[in-house]
Amino acid sequence: QLPGGRPLHAELAAAVAAAAAAAGGQRQQSCSSSSSKSVLHRQLLAFSAAAAPTAVERLVLKCALGQLQAVAKQIWPTAEAVLFGSQATGLALPGSDLDVVLLGTPCPKTKSAAEGYRPRDRIAVKKLLFKFRRALVKKGYGKESMLHIIDAKVPLCKGPMRFVVKRSDLADAITADQAAAAGSSAVLAAVARDAVPQTPSSRQS
Repeated sequence: QLPGGRPLHAELAAAVAAAAAAAGGQRQQSCSSSSSKSVLHRQLLAFSAAAAPTAVERLVLKCALGQLQAVAKQIWPTAEAVLFGSQATGLALPGSDLDVVLLGTPCPKTKSAAEGYRPRDRIAVKKLLFKFRRALVKKGYGKESMLHIIDAKVPLCKGPMRFVVKRSDLADAITADQAAAAGSSAVLAAVARDAVPQTPSSRQS
């Protein structure tokens, strides 16, 4: 669970695991009865398994969000770090950004994100972001020269950051990923087998 009780890809992880198990059972069936629909189905399963966040990625995500919230709470006790975007919906691909919004801060109110802030309010928001950036740098989570405050309709702080992960948690996540990789190899093998062109001689064999 993420800070605030929000789920961390739980539904996605369960769906991928169930699909991989189902595909593993299907590999026992003869390919001669496979239809074009079942081939596409297996290809989608393989893509879903390959694109789904790994245990290590979920661990880093959880640690990152927790540490961002801890820093924010030191400044604003009611602050809460909340995921949004592809990481929150479970549609993130490898290399996707981590998008986080801080709630419970003294930001001026705005009618909508699309409308954004008025120029005077944007100045106030940027001051809060500068304060948050200083706290991140002090914790060693990033470098001031690489954490940029972007002046947009809704100002934001963007840049690479580093986070602390416990060695024992990382070892457990790596073990889980290795087990998942072994289980998903059957799915990939089934997709590869279905993709091989069926010549008359191969069909007879």
